[in-house]
Amino acid sequence: MVWTCYFPLMPRVATPVCLTETDRMELERWVAAHNTPQQVSQRCQIVLAASRGQPDKDIAADFEINFITVALWRKRFITEGSDYLWEVAEGRGRKPT
Repeated sequence: MVWTCYFPLMPRVATPVCLTETDRMELERWVAAHNTPQQVSQRCQIVLAASRGQPDKDIAADFEINFITVALWRKRFITEGSDYLWEVAEGRGRKPT
């Protein structure tokens, strides 16, 4: 017996990112700072692009990354705030010697 299901493809609309002027300035400052880690800078750029209304796929194409990564950081920023952009998942990064 073969089961087939048809689900119409509906465009997925990303949750809009609304930034206060203070948040926007802070993210832009982190992007411009020379001592900001590259991953944090990229996350800030993702959020800034999302706040301008760009869709995830366009942001992903601009930064040459997976659109799932863009969606992940958009969601995390909305739920956790700007300080979460600095978080590194446990087990990531260089191991202590």
